[in-house]
Amino acid sequence: MSGKKASEVSGLLNQGASLRANIETNFSKKFENVKKVLSTNKELLKTMAGTVNGSDIRISKEALGEFPEAASALSSSYKKLCEKVSVKSNSPGSALNNIQSRNEQLASDFAKADRTADEIRNAIRSKSHYCDTEYKDAANLLKKYKELGNTHGQLTSELFRVEQELHTDSGNIKLLSGELSKVQAEIIAINKQAANIVKLREKAALAKDTAKTEFGKIDSKLASKFLKQGYDDLSAELQSFLNLHDNDAVIKINSILNSISVFSKEIDDKYSIWIAQKTEAENKLDVIKKDLSIENIEHPEMHFKKGDDGRYTSLIKFLETYCDGKHVTELKSAVDSIAQLIKNEKFLDAIKKVDELNKLVDSARGCANESQERAVKNIFTVMSIQKAMKKLHYDTETVKIDGNVMNGYSIKCTAGGETIMWEKVFIDSDGKLHIPINHTEGPGGDCHASWPTIQEKMQEIGIFIEEVTKDGKSVLRKGKAPGGGETGDGITGNG
Repeated sequence: MSGKKASEVSGLLNQGASLRANIETNFSKKFENVKKVLSTNKELLKTMAGTVNGSDIRISKEALGEFPEAASALSSSYKKLCEKVSVKSNSPGSALNNIQSRNEQLASDFAKADRTADEIRNAIRSKSHYCDTEYKDAANLLKKYKELGNTHGQLTSELFRVEQELHTDSGNIKLLSGELSKVQAEIIAINKQAANIVKLREKAALAKDTAKTEFGKIDSKLASKFLKQGYDDLSAELQSFLNLHDNDAVIKINSILNSISVFSKEIDDKYSIWIAQKTEAENKLDVIKKDLSIENIEHPEMHFKKGDDGRYTSLIKFLETYCDGKHVTELKSAVDSIAQLIKNEKFLDAIKKVDELNKLVDSARGCANESQERAVKNIFTVMSIQKAMKKLHYDTETVKIDGNVMNGYSIKCTAGGETIMWEKVFIDSDGKLHIPINHTEGPGGDCHASWPTIQEKMQEIGIFIEEVTKDGKSVLRKGKAPGGGETGDGITGNG
């Protein structure tokens, strides 16, 4: 017999099916989380739009007359906030809809690939050899699965960025809602204040009390933080006003109240910018930290087991466990650095640092995905060897080398006094399989199965034993192995 076997074709098809399953699981969980965030944002916008549309708040003529500068500024601020609400209400979720549409197209492409896989399986169903054409088709199909997987990986990265934007948008919506309520309250307050001033113009004592009260509403901590000199100047101006005679106080009451109102607005503006930058930086850092710690990456050893208990781990733990800690120090250092920038109130620097960290996270996730795929292939190979040797009536015992799946496995196969040690079943970073074998025969040179038989069983699962020698001579074409011991090497396979 010659040519590719049906088992080799099946091996390639199984790789494609496994790759697809991993992609769909990771994407669907992330997509549902993002949909929940978008839904929450829509509800917030709907509530806020109802507040704007159902309100008749406007600056009164009295307020414009008494405090023209402050009242005009409030009116302008309220108009801009209402416009922001309108714009946000009309355009949520377009990016997510685009990703969903592209994911549906990818699902269609995957389904088409699945149908091709089924056609290949049907073609090899009735034959075990001479499957060269089907093997070539299966190899091309696996390449197609990987291309689709890479495209899907890019789509997942886009989904992560959309999630960041939605979380940021959520924070901005809440800030906008707070600003809207605050300005509405200020409009009501300035209207009421203007009405009171009209009535109390000739009552200097009450005017002075009003000025002191309004000045007392200023948050002294915020004023000292953002405009300390201006706050000191306004305090001196108020003291001069309080020392005026009644007639002069009545004349200048509007001026001092206007100064207080304008200064309060300036403090509010600076604080709004400060809190917006702080919120954006904190939200982006929280999203990164959550993405690094959320348990959504499958342990390789759980791939062939049922149940979700202990199935998933976080990106950081995966890198520590399966990638020799690659990127972990950089990721943790970057997170700590951003947290320190936020603590030092360098919010714009922190936001810029988060954008740089996103690229590192993408690189780390790519490393994790490659290690996960290699480990799953290695485990599948070990399970296949165990199954094949058990069919030959050997007892098998499997051990992780140094307790780490990434170091490979050793498999001990025994029958009577005979021992075959598959010393290290390991798939390297290039996807190549290497297995050194040590064979100790039973008493009297007895062997449970011949090496040609073992070779044939291994070939059925896609593992090719290129040579087994004893005393420098090949034993693969012999029947039962002669007394002594053999050494096998040059093991190859598609994993």
